[in-house]
Amino acid sequence: MSVPRRQSPMTRSATQAPVRPAVLRWARESVGLTVEAVATRLGVSAAALVRWESEATVVSITALEKLAHIYKRPLAAFFLPSPPEEPTAPPDFRATPARRGRPLDPSTRLAIRRARRVQAVAADLADGQQIDVGKASIQDAADDAAAAARGRLGVAIDAQLEWVDTTAAANAWKAAVERLGVLVLELGFAARDARAFSLADRSPPVIVLNSRDARVAKPFSLFHEYAHLMLGDGGLCDFDDLRDGVDLQRAERFCNRFAAAVLLPRDAFRAQINRLGAREPWPDRVVDRLTRLFKVSRPVVFLRLVTLGLASSEAYRRRREDWEAERAAQPPRRGGRNVPAARCLRENGLRFTSAVLASERSGRITRRDVAEYLGVRVKYLGEVERRLSRAAPA
Repeated sequence: MSVPRRQSPMTRSATQAPVRPAVLRWARESVGLTVEAVATRLGVSAAALVRWESEATVVSITALEKLAHIYKRPLAAFFLPSPPEEPTAPPDFRATPARRGRPLDPSTRLAIRRARRVQAVAADLADGQQIDVGKASIQDAADDAAAAARGRLGVAIDAQLEWVDTTAAANAWKAAVERLGVLVLELGFAARDARAFSLADRSPPVIVLNSRDARVAKPFSLFHEYAHLMLGDGGLCDFDDLRDGVDLQRAERFCNRFAAAVLLPRDAFRAQINRLGAREPWPDRVVDRLTRLFKVSRPVVFLRLVTLGLASSEAYRRRREDWEAERAAQPPRRGGRNVPAARCLRENGLRFTSAVLASERSGRITRRDVAEYLGVRVKYLGEVERRLSRAAPA
């Protein structure tokens, strides 16, 4: 007859653990989830979760592991004696009071948290490079600030016109910005919250593009946020200055005009217009030709026409409404194949990925540290290194 194995007191006690209610409440609120939403995913009643968050109690390790997955926190976070101090969210530059007053989606909160984590790790691994993105003020002429930025980036207009497509353009612009020491990440977050955001209050500065945005739109987002870095006031942005009649803060208006001027330099843009022999009312065939030449979106081309006095705001408003209706009528884009190594480089950027891998080679961190910092499994790191070696150096 077999004798049943006795469970040691240590093993039995390890199945449950005391937790601080304030820590549980912080973990949920920091990701922007309701009690009802978490309780449903956890498989408990809302009353039970409220009790955990308000009374001293013990919670099963299994439940804590599920909460760690839901909140994207390490299990150890639930055993802190009190909620930790966390960096503040970037300033909110979203256009309308309704947007600014609306709570951020959990995906957006997680993207901000991830960007802060990357920024902190990069600061620890910093190689001492001076980061100079230039300075600007909202009183500056956007064209002058853009010309100075292009000189700093070292991207000639001839090279831009020769890029084969919008993907090549987006990658080249990102690499140019990263060479200055800025971290450029692509993370998925709610489009209703923001098109992009930036962190300028600490070094290194960070720009985060929305991976759910169209590829052709990302260079404009990149340089809108770059302008915020020059102003020293990174923030959460939705670019609604592109819509006629929106009363934006002056900083946002400057950033939009700066981004358009970087991507469509005045002299080169006018030269192409003259070559096409075009003028108002700017037929779609002309606008589309300019988008292909400069690898930008139609709204950015028309915004540049408006800022150069070549088109009216009213004409732009009508065209934008037509383009949005056309886009809404198209079937949704299908997601591409999930390639972990490619996603790792896209999310972390070339510069941060390079810094992390270099720190491993120098013996400062382990292979497991690399996987944790980059958010990818160890088995994919070889492919990450191979893809990085083929990419433009950051």
